[in-house]
Amino acid sequence: MKSIVKKAAPILVTGSHRSGSTWVGEVLASAPGVFYVHEPLNPTFSPHYLGAEGLPYFYQISPSDEEVFHTAFDRLLSGRFPRLDTHFFRPERRYATRYLHAVTFRWAALRRKRILLKDPFALFNVRWIERHYATRTVLLLRHPCAFVASLKVKNWTFDFRQWTEQPTLLEGPLASFRPQIEAAALQPPDIVEQGCLLWNCLTRETLALSKDNPEQRLLRRHEDLCTDPETAFRKLFHELDLAWTPSTQRFLLREAVSSGRPRENLLTSWKQRLDATEIRRVQTATAPLAESLYPA
Repeated sequence: MKSIVKKAAPILVTGSHRSGSTWVGEVLASAPGVFYVHEPLNPTFSPHYLGAEGLPYFYQISPSDEEVFHTAFDRLLSGRFPRLDTHFFRPERRYATRYLHAVTFRWAALRRKRILLKDPFALFNVRWIERHYATRTVLLLRHPCAFVASLKVKNWTFDFRQWTEQPTLLEGPLASFRPQIEAAALQPPDIVEQGCLLWNCLTRETLALSKDNPEQRLLRRHEDLCTDPETAFRKLFHELDLAWTPSTQRFLLREAVSSGRPRENLLTSWKQRLDATEIRRVQTATAPLAESLYPA
């Protein structure tokens, strides 16, 4: 009788954006038998991965469209690439890159690789994804000053109308921040205040998810991963049933060299990126959540 090999549960890496999710996802994907998928619910990439046009950032799948997303994620996680979208790549790279991407997905499925979804924009869908695909989830947090400083350096503003147009978010996980979100949607604040509101909203949801199911959902602070990457990742690999290999160890070293600075430098870079007034603003606005996560 032919033996049936049970496929390992997919991994979801999420949390707030600018929390090191790409780095964490790539390190985990350096393990044997893991296949990395980059942000299928990011509005830039969702037409390509899911055939979903015009999604807002941090879209929450609702009962009215969950069948559509269920079908799309089934195809994605099975390796049957869902759509070769003609608008996704630049014309000069369109065909070669699209078809090569499709082939890599099918090859991963043939090899029965374990899918890793790296997507901070899936945060409000963790329960939905776990329910349908039994994923193991890694939840990431970052110090509020570091988060805000990262947004400031990138000049990444956020249009809060993308949340006010989602009643399920405002009536659900974001209910306690609804007045601030609606005010920010009407009159956008500066990037520091935007960052504080984003950090509070995303961190509250991340902590709620971790508290609900701490064994299934592994909570990590970006700072702890940066302080001693090898020790921190070895533990995470063990909890996710991933094999630690010399290849992963080399990847960590190579990434540190190619980035031009040790990861631990990121722990204090916000002190140069924010002035004293901005730091005080962030500390005041995020204190209720931050004081327990990052004691002075």
